[in-house]
Amino acid sequence: MITTIIRALLVVLCCWFAVSCSPDEPLINSFDDQWRLLATIGGKDLTSTIVPSEQVSQINPNDVDFGASPTMTRFRNNVYFTSIDRPWIIVYDADRLVYSDTIFTFNELDGTSDICFANATTAYATSPKSGCVGVIDLTTSKVARIIKTPGKPRQIACLGNQICVTIPDSQCVVVIDTRTTEIVHKMDVGEYPWYVREDPVANVFCVVSLGRGKISPSESVTTPTISFISPTTREVLKTLDLTVRASEGPRQFPRGLAITSSQFALVPVQSGLLRVSTRTRSRISSVQSDSFDIVTYNDARAEVICQRLAGGSSPQVIVFDEDASEKKFTLTRSSRAAALLGVAR
Repeated sequence: MITTIIRALLVVLCCWFAVSCSPDEPLINSFDDQWRLLATIGGKDLTSTIVPSEQVSQINPNDVDFGASPTMTRFRNNVYFTSIDRPWIIVYDADRLVYSDTIFTFNELDGTSDICFANATTAYATSPKSGCVGVIDLTTSKVARIIKTPGKPRQIACLGNQICVTIPDSQCVVVIDTRTTEIVHKMDVGEYPWYVREDPVANVFCVVSLGRGKISPSESVTTPTISFISPTTREVLKTLDLTVRASEGPRQFPRGLAITSSQFALVPVQSGLLRVSTRTRSRISSVQSDSFDIVTYNDARAEVICQRLAGGSSPQVIVFDEDASEKKFTLTRSSRAAALLGVAR
């Protein structure tokens, strides 16, 4: 009995000591759920918008020229700006959002439309005007090699040591082996293959073909498609029509391609945002009914960023969850962006 009483007293004393040593100040939570949206309309315009506060600031104090229709690509700690009408690639520090470097391509590449990264020291950039892919040494910021392509290359993506390049005017895609920096395979997919992105989880290249009648109005109109290509066997695993209703297919005009970490390919068309699983590759579904002209994926936050025009001339940027089914933010911009990219706060 005495032992039980002593134990009870010891418990009470321990509790009293713990309470008396607790600080009076409330718990401070320093978590800040903010991030920045980079946007450019081309030229010397580059803005950073803090989300969700929508505080906008200009971040191009050096008057760097990004070109008329630039694209933004994030790789590690840098953002790379490519433009089809400028013979240089601009590099920004993604954390500090300041100018870092310029990769001049005057002698080898007359403008670049897209870029991908084989490793930490080597990038590959497409040049439609020059009809080639440039191999760029990132340690020296110079073009180290030129790979001639059978046409005007548009977009490029990398999986392991295999690189896939779309050639719309030749109605094909080519595969480059980074070990030899040579074209090792050429294959037909849909008509006018334009966009290509990689899914490292499903281990496939996703290629969106525009179909006839989208680039040249004189041609009869056909339905756009999405094809899934194995980088290992270099064969087309599956091709699907990019439409929910067959009757609407010929009118659809793809405006982009994004791949999410949840293994979905997202393609904006007139009737909305289309989604297909890169793993099952079985069915096209519509997840949003708005018409978007930009789609990009912020993998750091697992969010989909789209641009649409609402209420006449007021451009809006919509942020969805990674499945593009739930709307999280709506941002109104003063001007329509040519490229969007999400970075950390």
